[in-house]
Amino acid sequence: MSRLLLILFLGLCAAGTTKAERMPDLPAKRQPPAAWAKPAITDGPTQWSPEEIVGAQRACIAVVARGAYDLEPLEPIRKGRCGAPAPVRLRALPGEAGLQLVPAATLTCGMAARFREWVDRVLQPTARARLGSPVAKIRLMGTYSCRRRYNSPDTRISQHARAKALDIAAFQTADGQVITVLAHWPGDDERSAFLREIHTGACQIFDTVLGPRANEAHANHFHFDIGSGGVCE
Repeated sequence: MSRLLLILFLGLCAAGTTKAERMPDLPAKRQPPAAWAKPAITDGPTQWSPEEIVGAQRACIAVVARGAYDLEPLEPIRKGRCGAPAPVRLRALPGEAGLQLVPAATLTCGMAARFREWVDRVLQPTARARLGSPVAKIRLMGTYSCRRRYNSPDTRISQHARAKALDIAAFQTADGQVITVLAHWPGDDERSAFLREIHTGACQIFDTVLGPRANEAHANHFHFDIGSGGVCE
């Protein structure tokens, strides 16, 4: 049954995208203090049960069937408390602008669906209104990563460790405008207004939304996730 579901899942996933044009390099994500040791959260199970995998694949098939996604099913990921039973690599969201993710994002299908909702309801309408052009590319700073929040041993496991989060640093419109969180959030022009509106709109869709007003660690990117509790900063 698991093999059959995977075959069906593969059949529903769109294949192939055109090669993305290079967006300008962005500053590296701020790193936590060197004194913070890498958390040990990989002790524990190394495999998902067949029932967990089948259930997650069924949920993914339902999500993929409801929308347009250019994605690739991945093997289950399990490292102790980290991972997902049916992750996908999301490369693009077909549509008017053919939105590409640079690089591709490793997510659960649930997170991919929530991201699609934000793109359709918030990102693209705001881009057209504020920038005069839809967004064609998004530069990501991170998706799946087996770690705790801020890589601190004193914090809870991050939703990045469950493939339920992504970090966004920059946007490029179809007509070539590049808007970065680091450079344009502090301004008072249409680019700044665009960033603030899509941040506020994200709070209606994701469970946690963090940006420059949250703390210094998020000065250069937006963090969106599902599965953690109701924060909009």
